[in-house]
Amino acid sequence: IERIPTEYNMYERRSSVLVSGAGEADELVLKLENLASHCHLGQRCCRQIIANLRAAQVLGLSYESVCLQEELDTIKSLLLTGVHMKYTIVKEFIQHNHTTEAAVAEFLCRTIVETLKTHHGLTQHSPNQPSNNAVDNGLIVIYNPGDSRDSFQMLLRLCRSASNTILAEMLLDAAQDIVNKFTESQHQGAVVAIEVELLIRVHDCYSASCHVEGIAAVLKKANYLTGKLAACGEFPQMMTLLTGIGRYDDMTYVFEAMLQCDQFEAILFGKSVEKVKEFRLALLQYLRRYHPEDKDKYTMVCLHFSLYREIGEMLERTANKELECIKHITMEPSGELPDRLKDLAQVYIDAAQNYREDGCGSRVQKVLRQARLVALQIHLLNSRVTVLNLDKDASKKFIRNCSNFNQALAVAEAYDMVNTELSAALYHNVIEGGDLKYLEDYKQQIHLDKSIVTDLQKRFKLDRLAPSSQAGSNFSKLLLCSDDMVAAYTAAVGLNLTECAKQLVEKDTSKYLSDYKL
Repeated sequence: IERIPTEYNMYERRSSVLVSGAGEADELVLKLENLASHCHLGQRCCRQIIANLRAAQVLGLSYESVCLQEELDTIKSLLLTGVHMKYTIVKEFIQHNHTTEAAVAEFLCRTIVETLKTHHGLTQHSPNQPSNNAVDNGLIVIYNPGDSRDSFQMLLRLCRSASNTILAEMLLDAAQDIVNKFTESQHQGAVVAIEVELLIRVHDCYSASCHVEGIAAVLKKANYLTGKLAACGEFPQMMTLLTGIGRYDDMTYVFEAMLQCDQFEAILFGKSVEKVKEFRLALLQYLRRYHPEDKDKYTMVCLHFSLYREIGEMLERTANKELECIKHITMEPSGELPDRLKDLAQVYIDAAQNYREDGCGSRVQKVLRQARLVALQIHLLNSRVTVLNLDKDASKKFIRNCSNFNQALAVAEAYDMVNTELSAALYHNVIEGGDLKYLEDYKQQIHLDKSIVTDLQKRFKLDRLAPSSQAGSNFSKLLLCSDDMVAAYTAAVGLNLTECAKQLVEKDTSKYLSDYKL
């Protein structure tokens, strides 16, 4: 019989692998698989037979008994087994026996609620057949409260998207029923714990089905529940609610409630929060936005979670604000200004140390350049020269006219003008001014490469300076110090610095320039 392509082909291959991998496929199952692959109208029937037969094999029952018993009883028995990929087997059973979404959702809701009530001592549970999930005296459950998220996610995969919404509504109703039924004070802790757990699971349901309105309703309910938990002092449950739902930016009311109740340490030392990056960043963002003046708590969070980059950012912001505050103060060695500048430089240095701890190399260099600029300002206080908060024109003027190269370099680095202004400063101080000490200091920090030599050559031509002038002599001295012999030789010939060109050829031990033709 010719095989008819169907939408079940991928499913067939997956099922065959499952059966053979589990070692439970007998000749009958293989024949049914083969028959299903050739059927079209009868494929649904074949799939139902295969699903029931596989369930019978897992449970050690006859095929007839599986067909006769209630579907939910079979599902429960399958979930209580320790068989590998039992959730896949159950999902296939549900799919091919056409169990209704509402029935599956109701079964899961009842199972989860009864397990939680038993776990928290609100009811007595009865023993079931052995399995891998157990709580309290070895009694077996399908839903494991000790590993609730993973356990629930596996159960949730048994439902379709529509079933997830139905399950969420059932869990909400069940939570309210428990709150209304157990009003005694001795049950308060258990009731609160179950209410929190069920609300988290409701959020999981809505998230799995991308139900935006449902998620919004959960967040609104969580806000109300947070106030209730704060009133009865259930702060660990507040943290469980926050981390369980995991929408930290939308649940800042939990942070606010904890701070109002003086439970900041409970936030820091909450269960497993140090492993959740989103939690740490959300807490920092909350403090930065709603409590910007509380530097102590911000620093405490950063240190507790080893958030060195965030500490560095905080210190850098603090330093930049202080830098802005002294913008209109005359730079002179009087009053409290020298001490303020020293403190400012130290803040930048502290920021650099924290950035270094987090491996933020570029940020380390940035704040260190600012620290060097502040240190230079302290050095220049007696001369009443200002290098802080300069505009573009003022910084260019200082870099060009400063006869101390290291000071000019500090300003150029702080204002990001190394590539644009130091060449002009070199031309002004060395070629026009003849300051060879400036040239020596320059070479210790920066290579006289081709780009710099070419730029200086263009400036020399624009000024129309004679080769025999003092500027020509100074340029020749500079070219003899160049790190690029070819560029220096090209500039010397182009500017008719004949003697300099000869000296460059004699200096070239590789004899390359002797054969070099322009």
